[in-house]
Amino acid sequence: MLRNLLWLGAGWLLAIITMLLVLRYASSLILANDNTQPTATAAAAADVTPTTVFVPQVSPAAATPQSIQPPASCAEFKKYNPGAEDGEYTLYWQHSAAQPILIYCHNMDSAPADYLTLVNVGSSANFSSVAYPGLTIRTEFTRLRIDLQKLVIDRGDITFATTDDEAGAEVQAYATAIGCQQRSSSPVIGQANIDLGGTPFVLDTAVQFTTQGPDASGDAVVSSDRRRADLSASGGCGWTWPQGELQLVYAP
Repeated sequence: MLRNLLWLGAGWLLAIITMLLVLRYASSLILANDNTQPTATAAAAADVTPTTVFVPQVSPAAATPQSIQPPASCAEFKKYNPGAEDGEYTLYWQHSAAQPILIYCHNMDSAPADYLTLVNVGSSANFSSVAYPGLTIRTEFTRLRIDLQKLVIDRGDITFATTDDEAGAEVQAYATAIGCQQRSSSPVIGQANIDLGGTPFVLDTAVQFTTQGPDASGDAVVSSDRRRADLSASGGCGWTWPQGELQLVYAP
């Protein structure tokens, strides 16, 4: 009887041990399986494809705007600024940014023309005159037409000239002195003046003056810096003016 009970107890003990071993093995499999599965966060991260940010590279040649020369005339300034009206503008002699000049642009709505604005004007500067016995008629200039390529003054342009002759018949060209003594016993002297003070120009050393006419006498006195010249003339009708073109030199 006792032996039977011992065998029965041993059987139950073996069964329990076997069951515990089975449970332990199953648990180890579950833990191993859990360690091999990615977490939700890891799985989500695994599904994200890295994004490459493309920054376009502009070559220096493409980034540099087309070179534009500084305007050297009113016509060129109008080309670059279609809405420009008559007025003073900074232009650049020979298209050089190092050589600025202040020029009055006239007729900008049709045929742009270049004029040099004179700084010194009035009774003693930048005038021409014709003198008769008892009468002197003056022509005063505030601007001069200038060829900005050659730097030559158009002496005959009287767009910005005024005269004290009521009839307007005695308007003289720039830098012209005329004296008509006629039958007068007293000297009759016509005078004129060139004054480039305040502008970036001087008279070219090649500029010479001449006095002509019946019994003419006259003179031209040029300042040492060649920015000013005083002209005089007399005679039956004598005149003093530039011989040839009135050539300027850029000398700021």
